[in-house]
Amino acid sequence: MSIDKNTKNRFFIVNECDRPCETLIAEEVNESLYYIHPEHAGYGPMSVLTKTPVEDFGIDLIIIDDNTLQGHLTTRDGTASYTNGRRRSWQGSCVFEFPMPAEPTIKGEKP
Repeated sequence: MSIDKNTKNRFFIVNECDRPCETLIAEEVNESLYYIHPEHAGYGPMSVLTKTPVEDFGIDLIIIDDNTLQGHLTTRDGTASYTNGRRRSWQGSCVFEFPMPAEPTIKGEKP
């Protein structure tokens, strides 16, 4: 089993209207953002006003065997905030795991 802990500045919550949760995590690929959770995979590339690294919500991420994203809420305080300065809290599961797409695809395109 291989574990990749080098996930900083790779996974984001997009803009301020997306709920900060595991199903709305986006991966940055070639300067474009794509949702990666199976429930939303295929949406992208997205136009982005703001993006917040998932780690800024107090989440630690690792990738297992190149295609499974695992995350857990840590005890450290998150630093994510809205543009008005209010704290932005994680609203998803405290522990999660899901398979990531091998490469980003857009709905309707053949992989």
